[in-house]
Amino acid sequence: MDRWDDATAKAKDLVKMAVGKATFAKQLTRQKIEVKKAALVIGGGMAGITAALEIASMGYKAYLVEKTGMLGARPSSLVLLYGRSYGTT
Repeated sequence: MDRWDDATAKAKDLVKMAVGKATFAKQLTRQKIEVKKAALVIGGGMAGITAALEIASMGYKAYLVEKTGMLGARPSSLVLLYGRSYGTT
């Protein structure tokens, strides 16, 4: 590294900016908020379905969101598992 003076000047500037930011910082206030014991599972593939079922089995509400119209990454595999079709083609 040939530019020690430039690096030192940059470091000093960074420290000055940090001190300036801390000077004007306001203390956070504590607030009590209500915590809802629920989970949002994004993705209705087999992993998402399994996660939602596990969460629900622990007594929590589970909300499952899927962007397509069907649950399951491979809906046709449900036919193999359960022997009948669930609205899949």
